[in-house]
Amino acid sequence: MDEYCLPRTQLPERLYRVQYDESMTNDVEKGLTANNMQTFTENSTEFGIHVERHINDLSGDEGTSMFISTFASKAQAEDWMCRKWRSYGKGAQILEIETRHLGHGYVYRAGEVAQALGLDTSYTTYDDLHSEYLILHFIPARAIVARRAKMVTPKLEDDASPAPSPRTGSISSTVTEASTVTKKPRNRSVVVAQYQPSEYSPTGSRETSIRLRR
Repeated sequence: MDEYCLPRTQLPERLYRVQYDESMTNDVEKGLTANNMQTFTENSTEFGIHVERHINDLSGDEGTSMFISTFASKAQAEDWMCRKWRSYGKGAQILEIETRHLGHGYVYRAGEVAQALGLDTSYTTYDDLHSEYLILHFIPARAIVARRAKMVTPKLEDDASPAPSPRTGSISSTVTEASTVTKKPRNRSVVVAQYQPSEYSPTGSRETSIRLRR
């Protein structure tokens, strides 16, 4: 496994993790933990099998993985979540990870490992594969510098809506990002909740910003 580790100088400053309720990665007080914390191998063939199962989202009979998936691009993380929301959307959020706080050097670029070992990548996409970084076993809490809650809401279009295109069907989804800002005018505080959408929805259309105040 050491052979395929990335040097620290080649790691992006930040990586982006899509964390969701039914993820095999556990979100606990001390950080993120893979649900297989025991496996460690120096055998390239065995290592390749674990990577292949993980990047193709095939957990095998064990239903476990020793890797935690992240993306080098926030936009790619959002895109992945938009495409997977039917399976993984519930409780989904994007975590920003500062790699200098990881505390270990077991990070792998999925595309490079797949190419080097001749792995099957049939169940992933080119963009996902070449933006994906695999972190072994554990991400400490100190490395998680931001959590951006994502709300994925399916909308069934009524009869008055325009006819759905053949590509998208009758269901569309809206992905919004929630953040909270506190202001202090005169004698009281006002909490402003902003909901700002991603740059695009799964259908390719831009969404309108919504601003709520209370």
